[in-house]
Amino acid sequence: MEIRDGIMEDLNPVIQMQMDLAYETENGLKLNKNKLKLGVEKCLLDNDNNNLKPFYIVASIDNNIVGFIGISPEWSDWWGTEYWWVISIFVKPQYRRKGVATKLFQYVLNKSKMKNIQTVNLRVEKLNANAIAFYKTIGFVIDDSHHVMSIGKKPDGSTLTPPESNDDKDNEVNIDMKKDMRRKRKQEQKKNKLEKLKKKQAREGNGVFHPQKTGSTMNLIFKDYILTWEDYLKENLNGSKGGNNSIACPSILLINVMYEGNIGAIVRNCYLSGFTRILLFSSSSTTSSTIINNNNNNNNTNATTNIYTSNFLKGIIRKSTCMKYNWKVKLVIGLPSDLQIVSNAFHACNYQLVALWGLDEEKRRDGHNNNDEMSNTTGSGNQTKRKRQQNLWDVNFNKNKKVVLIGGNENNGIPGDFAQYFDTLAFVPSIDKETGAYNISHALHLASYEAFRSWK
Repeated sequence: MEIRDGIMEDLNPVIQMQMDLAYETENGLKLNKNKLKLGVEKCLLDNDNNNLKPFYIVASIDNNIVGFIGISPEWSDWWGTEYWWVISIFVKPQYRRKGVATKLFQYVLNKSKMKNIQTVNLRVEKLNANAIAFYKTIGFVIDDSHHVMSIGKKPDGSTLTPPESNDDKDNEVNIDMKKDMRRKRKQEQKKNKLEKLKKKQAREGNGVFHPQKTGSTMNLIFKDYILTWEDYLKENLNGSKGGNNSIACPSILLINVMYEGNIGAIVRNCYLSGFTRILLFSSSSTTSSTIINNNNNNNNTNATTNIYTSNFLKGIIRKSTCMKYNWKVKLVIGLPSDLQIVSNAFHACNYQLVALWGLDEEKRRDGHNNNDEMSNTTGSGNQTKRKRQQNLWDVNFNKNKKVVLIGGNENNGIPGDFAQYFDTLAFVPSIDKETGAYNISHALHLASYEAFRSWK
């Protein structure tokens, strides 16, 4: 790095950095380029420091100007000596925190000692804590014995007017200043966050996030969080990880659950108990009446029209923090439209299917026997499998079996004709006694905890 006096060849890069400095520090201020050129030329033309002309000190790397300090000399008639004022300083963002500003100041201070300059002064905003801390490390000392007072016009041409001398107005000014500083700080934090995300994406190749063109939020690349039914079968049901005596990847099966927030809460809560696969099942009878249409192409010919669209899945990932920060959770989509096929696949691999019967006790037993067993008959009069019906706290979660917890639609629960496909109907107290609907995320959280406790 080379630190030297500025010359006329530095005119254009210094003008550009001055414009960047004004835009960054003065809330997007755009300087008049013609006026700025006159001001910079005066500092670079005929740079004789003995006649009190302003001048620049520049920093260059590989013949590229990366930063500068502007100095304006001042003569003291009292003491017969010269003072220097730092009128501007700027370092390009990509070269900050690399010692450029420090070396610029060291050069200025050494030069001032050689010329017997009395003091080097600068002005800094009282609320700019970072700048104040930096200047102190160089050796600057705060002198608050004087106020800076001005008369005339501001650089933008507006007239300076004295503030009203009441305390309320002073307080309002201070509040506005603090708000402005908070806004600037948030903008800087957002900028730093975006830079970190870009670096992460460049480091990891196909990263987790990429910024949207609108710049409002982060758009998730969610392919790493989505698993097809076929891949799920290979991973858990037929693969080496999912042997008959294993509890790898306990799963949640959701039937016609239609709210992103509910699924996001289920993902967060049940992950803590080890449930890392969330299967999304949509029955054909329900999808025909939903207002959500599927815009995705599904390669599974057995899959029904799906309520879980691409945007719907993105919403789930955004609202389930554990997925957003790359916890090992996946959403399984593209299930067959016939729940019996799903049930048979689980039973063939020794899975335990526990459905959460969220209706209240009276409605739950309506039309059924009041004993420990429940029987349904089909329209043809054939009796289906008898299902155990009990409270969640009494369910025996077999530690030698993988388990699937089943939760139904927020308003209607699990359709009655689906009960025959599950091993146990576990009762969870209803939240809404009028409709019989239950809080599905809370119910699954309780069930996943009970399963986890049984295994431990």
